[in-house]
Amino acid sequence: MSGPALAFRDALTRLSSALPSVDENLADLDIESQARAVLRYVVHQVLYGSPREVNLVALETGKCPNCGVGAICKRSPYCGDECRETASFVRQFRSGLSEGSIFEPDRQVAFGQNLWYMVGGGRPLRRALIPPKDWAKVLDRQGGKCATCEGIATTIDHIDTACNRTINLIGVCDPCSKTKPFAEATVVNTELFQRKISEIAARVGAVEPMRPCDQAETWDWRAYLRG
Repeated sequence: MSGPALAFRDALTRLSSALPSVDENLADLDIESQARAVLRYVVHQVLYGSPREVNLVALETGKCPNCGVGAICKRSPYCGDECRETASFVRQFRSGLSEGSIFEPDRQVAFGQNLWYMVGGGRPLRRALIPPKDWAKVLDRQGGKCATCEGIATTIDHIDTACNRTINLIGVCDPCSKTKPFAEATVVNTELFQRKISEIAARVGAVEPMRPCDQAETWDWRAYLRG
């Protein structure tokens, strides 16, 4: 194993040791520790999982730099939000490993909540920050009914962004809620979760970037748009 590869793996091993465990006691941890813990899914896949083949994507004008397909607009090189979010996560995670900022708990929280959202778990940490008065206001606004099935609303979901303003919140019942607790099995056992974790792990763990947008030091999305 080359020097850079060994250093990269050592950093991942150190990170694995620093993260809370994902196990049946996760619910006993504070929610920020829960967010940090979900990073273990990616780190464990890099260190111990079966390598996943991820095709290289060439620097090619007119194609999404994350997935290699799809038209791009003049304001963004990506074909959609999923590719933009995935590329940003991989690029910042790799940079954090190289610079050492990934070992800061606050950075781990940010990465963990972004990862959980990308794999379909919603934003449980952001929901936990909603003041009780705003929670009650949203539920009252809907007459206590779920915005999806009109059953009894028991919790809150974000409509679009992670903004916690009441205009961006809706009341839903637990079954209809898109926001799930960190590491919940209904998310972890989905095909989306397995696909995203495998893809991200392959790109995070690569010594050389697998996408033009994976390396913070060299990626210039404006230059990519210009061709």
